[in-house]
Amino acid sequence: MRKYRFVILALLVFSVGLLNADYEGETGFQMLQLTTGAAQAGMAGTGMMYADNAFVIWDNPAAGLMNSNRSFGVDQNFWIFDTSLTSVAYSNNKGNMHFGIGAKYLDYGKIEQRDASGDEIGEYHPMDIEMSMNWGVRLAASHLVGVNVSYIYEKLDTASSWGGTADVGYIYKTPIRGTNLYATVKNLGATSKVEEENIDLPMTAEAGITNLVELEQIVFSSDIRATKEFENEFRAAFGVEASYSGLFFLRAGHKMNYDTEDFSFGAGVKLEMIGIDYAYIPHNDDTGSVSMVSINYKF
Repeated sequence: MRKYRFVILALLVFSVGLLNADYEGETGFQMLQLTTGAAQAGMAGTGMMYADNAFVIWDNPAAGLMNSNRSFGVDQNFWIFDTSLTSVAYSNNKGNMHFGIGAKYLDYGKIEQRDASGDEIGEYHPMDIEMSMNWGVRLAASHLVGVNVSYIYEKLDTASSWGGTADVGYIYKTPIRGTNLYATVKNLGATSKVEEENIDLPMTAEAGITNLVELEQIVFSSDIRATKEFENEFRAAFGVEASYSGLFFLRAGHKMNYDTEDFSFGAGVKLEMIGIDYAYIPHNDDTGSVSMVSINYKF
């Protein structure tokens, strides 16, 4: 296992170096930075280790190996202004191997188009699309790895860009009961130019620790994550969840060093094979708040 840990550590160090490099293009594809899955969003974007939904493939490509059996999910993110993010995902965990697919559609709504004098001359409809495939492998009982490969497309007015990205994830199930370590590198790739302008991807490196404590019918889980994003300072997020009998869930989270987000809240209920989750994320500026709803079907 030493060679696997060395490769993962080298990849993380290389990625942090890329994140601190100077870039000449414009940062695009902001959809790649949005949380998918109301269960995770209620915990400030953390909690993927115990979420047990199909959306975890975008949090950490190895997290699908923590899911039970198969699941299909639909998530609707009512983001700021008229913007909304719709996501669908499928997860199939076979124990030592995981396969998943997913798609996201970010709709910015209709935007007024004006000429140089400020007169309205029409409107346009920008959007982002991502289509992903996921593979995860259990290298040993305690070592899980995964990779995502995605096609991305962004349309503004008359200009557009497309490209490909890759994410790499690793999970280490420590000897300490209920405690896991994880690391993720996201959005490594390249895109086409927009009107001769380079488009830089929001590359991200993450590392975190999760813990789970069981007290009879009540289970407490927590997740602490450090993040280094493209052109941003180091950030952190902390999330907690309390569940009762695996049927009812209450969640809360806090983001540190983010521009407009800090606290988030969420709740969920499991009805036999169907899980319904809700998250509320207030913004500390004039952009308002964000609500998310997810439905996940286990089979």
